[in-house]
Amino acid sequence: MMMAKNKAETKARTQVPTLSFKNAFLLMLYIFITFTIGMTIIENIPRNMLLVVITLLSLVIGYGIGFIQEKIQNKKKLGKAFLWLGGMFSVLAFVMLFGIYYAAVLF
Repeated sequence: MMMAKNKAETKARTQVPTLSFKNAFLLMLYIFITFTIGMTIIENIPRNMLLVVITLLSLVIGYGIGFIQEKIQNKKKLGKAFLWLGGMFSVLAFVMLFGIYYAAVLF
């Protein structure tokens, strides 16, 4: 195991990223608004455009979360972490939107 050379290096390695209350509230509000608007849009579009709209909404949600986390919370430039985080949340949002829509259709 490699030892840290000084206290600053040890602190940098052991620091866990946190989410402030302001950013947590901003994330919840952003997700709530986009899901509400998204589900309203999905209900009023033709069925042949459904996959396109769900894909666009999931990209908006995913990269919005990535932007809030990287730019606002961590005050970093948008780079690989933004793209990776946005991509992961976009996939999760796509699965959720698709599941919510088809659960509403089935039941």
